[in-house]
Amino acid sequence: MRYFKEVRTEKKKHSMKVPLPKMASVSSAAYDFFSPCSCTLYPRQSKMIWTDVKVHLEDNELFDINVQNLMGMIPIMLANTQSWIDPGYYENKENDGNIGVCLYNLSDKPYEIHVGDKIAQGRFLNFLSLD
Repeated sequence: MRYFKEVRTEKKKHSMKVPLPKMASVSSAAYDFFSPCSCTLYPRQSKMIWTDVKVHLEDNELFDINVQNLMGMIPIMLANTQSWIDPGYYENKENDGNIGVCLYNLSDKPYEIHVGDKIAQGRFLNFLSLD
């Protein structure tokens, strides 16, 4: 069974109750992630935003994360350009499966992120293996 859950043991300095990712509409292909903090993303710099959310996946699934669509027009991108979460990350002992979104500002202007802003979108995908 797939589901989102707030991390319990490795929250990253956020005192608010974290909104779990959700789809904007029934026809959406991805789940929106919201920033639990406010920050400024300066030009040519990256910033890790810990969502304080983890995702439980089936054995043959991965969770693919991208920046929120409109951020690409600014341009803001994922610092590592692609982000995949596999089923084992849910039980990660180092951070309780906390999903981090590392954003990079390609523009020459600061970009403000506020609590509750959509910062990423994620989708569930099946994958194949050689087994």
